[in-house]
Order: sequence, then C-alpha cells, then structure tokens
Amino acid sequence: MNVTKVYSFWAPLYDRVRAVWARGIMGRAEAYLEREVLPLLVTPETRILDLGSGTGVNLSRLRRLKLSFASYVGLDLTPAMLAQAQTKQGGDPGTDFLQGDIWRLPFAARSFDLVISTWALSHLWPTHTIFDEIDRVLDPAGVMFALYWSRPAWPMSQIAQLVERIFDMRFVERAELEHRLGERAVTRSFAAGWGASIEFKPGS
Repeated sequence: MNVTKVYSFWAPLYDRVRAVWARGIMGRAEAYLEREVLPLLVTPETRILDLGSGTGVNLSRLRRLKLSFASYVGLDLTPAMLAQAQTKQGGDPGTDFLQGDIWRLPFAARSFDLVISTWALSHLWPTHTIFDEIDRVLDPAGVMFALYWSRPAWPMSQIAQLVERIFDMRFVERAELEHRLGERAVTRSFAAGWGASIEFKPGS
C-alpha cells in the first residue's frame, strides 16, 4: 500500500490517533521542537514551508505557541489530509495548504526562511535527493528542521518492522543521516530510540 492510500484511509481519524502517539513515543521529540527549535527560529518575518503538513498539526502548534510569522505554506500529497487541514485552518491571511510532491517542490528558489517537517520524510528515500530541493527553496540564511522515525532497539525493533510495512515508511539511523547530509546537518536522538531530529542549512 502506498503512502497516499494509507493516509487517505487514516485522514478522518488522524488527529485522534496522532494524539495518542504524541503522548507516548513522539512526546520527547515534539517537546524539543516546541521548546528549543520553533521559538528560536520563528520570527514575524519568517516564511515557513511545512513538508508533509497533513491535517495542519504544525500550524496549530505555531498558533498554540503564539509564534507570529510572515507566511505559512503546508504541502502534502494526500487530498484527504489537506481537506482536514483546510477545514480546521483555512481562511487565515498568510496561510495556505497545497497539494504537491516533495520530490519536486512547486516553489521558486529562496522562497522560504524555515522548512519544517515532522515525521513525513521517513516516507521518502533517498534523503539526498529531497535535500537538493530543500536547498533550492531555502533562503541562504534559512534553516530546515525535521523529525524522523529512528529504529528502536530490540524488542521494539520487531514492532518497527511491522509499522514500516503498514505505513510504507523507513526507520533511519542517525549515522546514516549524518553520512548522507554531511557537515551542513546536525542530528539529535531522543529517548526510547523512536525519534531523531535533523537541522540542515543550505549551501553557500
């Protein structure tokens, strides 16, 4: 089953299911995003691109944190997820949700100051191809921050293999991200082995 079919099926229930996961295995990684990353990187002048925006969770997060920004664009491949996002978030000035392919971002060069992605990039490989596109659309002074699923230790790794098949995704190793992205990438791992973050700055 491909990722679009998976998330088309889950779209009506996604926010409720995600809330359960967020209280468990995603909690520490997302707390780091909220406490240490977004308050530092988001200013009233920031142009934000959210890759794999789903139902608009990150836009809700920005609002809950009371972080002002210049503009927000959520990009997702699944119409059913975007429909949920537009129902909840649509209509606000400076925000938009678009259907599009992360492999071929439909934006001009240097269009954004911050690219964020929470968990979605674990569905996409090889990473270096995606980061070429991110590099193109980021301002030279911009930053990309993503949360990935990382492979937990045994015995949870057995569950991880099942999750990979169900959700058409791939758990990644921190060392693999660092090797592929080189000196412009900084990674951090989180408790229980389920989450890893990566911060990426565009080339000069």
